[in-house]
Amino acid sequence: MDRIRELLFVYDATSGAWNGILDAAHKLLSPATYSCHLCTLTYGAVTMRRRWSGFIKSLPHDVQFIYRDQLAGAPPPPALLERRDGALLTLLGRAEIEACKTLDTLVARVRDRLASDV
Repeated sequence: MDRIRELLFVYDATSGAWNGILDAAHKLLSPATYSCHLCTLTYGAVTMRRRWSGFIKSLPHDVQFIYRDQLAGAPPPPALLERRDGALLTLLGRAEIEACKTLDTLVARVRDRLASDV
């Protein structure tokens, strides 16, 4: 059986309700200039995409979503990190996430990385 892992998806956005409103407006008005590719793939204007939500719920791990201002010392977001033995390990970095052109590609990349890093 797989061990339960602590996974952290770090968004290249700032926490807070006001920032969420600004991000939603930015994604709607100028999606090509929106900086968080992880947000673009996994969220519509304001809600998590059903495909992504279902994928996350299917994982046998503790998954957290955080913003760049909530984790000091993390690599440049967006990123998928794992907290292991008190250390943060990068499973997918910015370049790997930005290389994903579709949500299905991101899901496949996350699955592959989780399977190869046990």
